[in-house]
Amino acid sequence: MSSIVKLATPLLDHECVVEALRQPGARCTLGKTTIERIELTYNGQNMSLVKAPLGYILEYRNDYNRAGIPEWLSTVDQLYRAQVVEKEKRIAEEERRRIEEEKARLRAEQERLVVEKARVMGYRLDKRAEKDGSIRLVLVRRM
Repeated sequence: MSSIVKLATPLLDHECVVEALRQPGARCTLGKTTIERIELTYNGQNMSLVKAPLGYILEYRNDYNRAGIPEWLSTVDQLYRAQVVEKEKRIAEEERRRIEEEKARLRAEQERLVVEKARVMGYRLDKRAEKDGSIRLVLVRRM
């Protein structure tokens, strides 16, 4: 007798799930992949990961004993967690880079405003030096 088995998984992020399943350690073949459903084959068994509010649900037909599926799911979970860590690192690095670029843009704008104001007051820029992330401007009054 066969039945359809549904197992709740802790897998939440679609991008990380797909990347984990593409890893050689996952030992499965990906089929059609959408955000709502991921079709895959593991050990000759067709399965689906279906999106649910609290994570993906693994669905497969239990035609005969598939004792290896929980162990396989545990391996996929470990690969998934590694992908989540990598994604978080990538996002943190992108955010750090964005903040640095914003700081540089703001410094350049502030420098431009100071030099412009100094010109209006009768000064000219004589020397510009950058040291330890700070900018030093030497202004000389025109006579």
